[in-house]
Amino acid sequence: MSSILKSIRKLNYPRLKNMRILSNFNYQKNIILIPGPVTTSQRVKDSMTKDIASREHNFIKRITRLRKNLLDIGQVSPKNYECILIGGCGTFANEAVIGSFDKKAQHLVLSNGVYGNRLSEISETYGIKTRKLDFDEDKKIKVKNLFNHSIFEQYVSLVHHETSNGVVNNIEEIVPYLKWENKTVLIDGISSFGGIPTNIEKLDIDFFVSSSNKCLHGFPGISFVIAKKSSIQNMRMSYSLDLYDQYVEFVNNQQFRFTPPPQIVNSLYEAVDELIESGGVDARYKQYLEFNKILRSRLENESGLKSFVSNKNQGPIMVVFYYPFKGFSFEKLYRRLLKKKIVIYSAKIKNKEVIRLGNIGHISLDELNYCIDHISYEIDNMKREHYEFYE
Repeated sequence: MSSILKSIRKLNYPRLKNMRILSNFNYQKNIILIPGPVTTSQRVKDSMTKDIASREHNFIKRITRLRKNLLDIGQVSPKNYECILIGGCGTFANEAVIGSFDKKAQHLVLSNGVYGNRLSEISETYGIKTRKLDFDEDKKIKVKNLFNHSIFEQYVSLVHHETSNGVVNNIEEIVPYLKWENKTVLIDGISSFGGIPTNIEKLDIDFFVSSSNKCLHGFPGISFVIAKKSSIQNMRMSYSLDLYDQYVEFVNNQQFRFTPPPQIVNSLYEAVDELIESGGVDARYKQYLEFNKILRSRLENESGLKSFVSNKNQGPIMVVFYYPFKGFSFEKLYRRLLKKKIVIYSAKIKNKEVIRLGNIGHISLDELNYCIDHISYEIDNMKREHYEFYE
């Protein structure tokens, strides 16, 4: 028997005895261990069961308060910024902004992953002259990376937290550098807003895009743009995704131009209230940091998994791991965990298959450790089965 197989067998059986059993665990509940969509609270789930008319006065009141709360989370004043809700996922909101750019102007995209690339693809689809600067997918984009590049474009876009790899780009340095040169800046904050404290107004960001189903712990279906009022004037370039017309409609009537998803809006309203009541973004950020450290350290130490991104470049939202051994079957791991109501994702970065695990959503510390226990246990089992087969 090989030394590898002996070491796996020694680890496997003691771990089975120490597996956490959640006495109060709802076995109808999936624990979604991915960077969004996320596990939601019972309060948010219950809000989806109510029938709501889109022109009902109570619904309009909720829209008004929701938009104000989102501005507060973004640390902006209603005097200078507006929150524009859009039916659809975060990509819809990114398209609403980019589609409103002046078609005669030029657009620069800074990218170190899939979602940075998507910003460029949207821009090119609209016929905007677009240039993309590509950076390492396992490192932050920093302001020093821009010093050797001439930036002649009026519009510049980048992702705050790149969801494909877990890297948080340094917008606190990059945005002031771009604003010093009077650039119009779009930040894709889809998987950072509500989980990583960001002072949008202090940074003077023109357009900050996010959605309901990541760090806000809501359901997918609503996105929004926190837009500087002086930057949005006369941006009228499309029809259903026209950012300016929707801005005017909210200002005048507090309503969507077309039929909204009222239940999704209502669930986001409850999710945002839940965030505020639980201590706000700072408290959620602190929990994410703790959960992320546990997720990363336990799987590195207990299962020997290797992280794709170093600690200094990784954000608090997720961890990406290389496959644990040659011949590893993600599908087999996925199906085994699904029987325990644990949902995980795979991805491909730099043509390498990886496991992408998120630590956000309405999950407890016990539930997180329960998931890690089962991931470690199943990976050990799969290693043993693999090496026994090839022994």
